[in-house]
Amino acid sequence: MKENLTLNQARLLLVLFLLGSSVVLGINTDVSQDSWIALIMAIFISLPLIIMYARIIILHPGKNLFDIVDILFGKLIGKILTILMAIYAVILGTLVLRNFMEYISITTLLHTPSILIGILLLLVAVNLAKSGTKVLGGWVIFTFFCITIFILSTLFLSVETFDIESIFPIMEYGIGDITRSSLKIVAFPFAEMVLFLCIANFFKKGDSPYKIYLTGLFIGGTILFLINLRNIMSLGIPSFVEAYFPSHVAARFIQLGDFLTKVEGVITISFIITGITKLAVCLLTASMGFRHLLSVKNYKDVIVPTSLIILSLSAIIFSNIVELTHFTKYYHVFAIPFQIIIPLLIWIFSEIKKPKKEH
Repeated sequence: MKENLTLNQARLLLVLFLLGSSVVLGINTDVSQDSWIALIMAIFISLPLIIMYARIIILHPGKNLFDIVDILFGKLIGKILTILMAIYAVILGTLVLRNFMEYISITTLLHTPSILIGILLLLVAVNLAKSGTKVLGGWVIFTFFCITIFILSTLFLSVETFDIESIFPIMEYGIGDITRSSLKIVAFPFAEMVLFLCIANFFKKGDSPYKIYLTGLFIGGTILFLINLRNIMSLGIPSFVEAYFPSHVAARFIQLGDFLTKVEGVITISFIITGITKLAVCLLTASMGFRHLLSVKNYKDVIVPTSLIILSLSAIIFSNIVELTHFTKYYHVFAIPFQIIIPLLIWIFSEIKKPKKEH
């Protein structure tokens, strides 16, 4: 039975994927109060990549990335590229899981072993990934509107904590520093949307990939912009830069009279929902790659083994939150082959080998 996501489901899945761990860790803060400028630049710098991803799908309707590389490069090179992209999906899933293991164990469940938290998160993500696109699509629609309400509510309730002076002086950092910061934001999270090439066969026939990608980029980017600006004005620059989880810290300042306190608990739930969604997408894409490599009939049969790999790696890849944060500073370098080089090769060869008459 063919699985498909509707246009709106695909768009909102992209938005939740973008929010993922970004709402927890925040975006790159190398340029402090100018980070909101870097974020806007990153959205526009991401456009050529997003258009390239969409163009690849247009040129290969009904195919995912793993089918495409076999068609373009043959079985041998195709398998190598499939392995690389599947490994990237596993590593990204590992980073997402470890982010939330650290977040929950530090902010909420202080005395709970982080591996237990990881198991519980993975159980939900595995169930979501194995349930098929009908359940995933319904999950996306429902959770998006809940999370939107949560985020808008916290933005409104945070107004009294805002100090607009925190965003000044504007452009204190040079254009070079802001551009470098924006490139890091492109890599995390915007260009991570390359993974949607791996599940492009789930997009409904006739739906425009451009609409899916561009809508997801601008909605997700706008939400991250509002959250980032809120964090800067609520926390002030020293706390904003030093906080591991700035959105959580900002939510702790929210209080409406004596009856609405501890809002960070609700925020934590919304963060976890986005994290589970991103983790489920990583599981899906990695499992699709391993299914292709192993010639397994159904990708659902390899989701559980893939999740065990991610869980094992999440337990050993970093010793603590400090090492995790340090790695994120260099993540953009690590991601270049997967986000730029491989898709660029696929796009170039796709254009060269495309039929002369396009329908």
